[in-house]
Amino acid sequence: MKWFTLLVFTYVYEGEELRTPILFKDEETCEVALRAANPLYGVLYGVYRNSMVSCERTDIASGYTVRPKARPWK
Repeated sequence: MKWFTLLVFTYVYEGEELRTPILFKDEETCEVALRAANPLYGVLYGVYRNSMVSCERTDIASGYTVRPKARPWK
């Protein structure tokens, strides 16, 4: 089963933690985006030293889900 995954940029501005999530259909796609975002993270880290970027899996299925068999119509 596949789960939606968030690419999250987290940083602190004036003492408040800010999170910017971007939704992806699965962890593999998020991982590709994470690697591609490395230059952007470098800029973000240069401005906000207390920053982080990560992929976080959600509890929401994005692909195949298990469903019970439908009952036949009478």
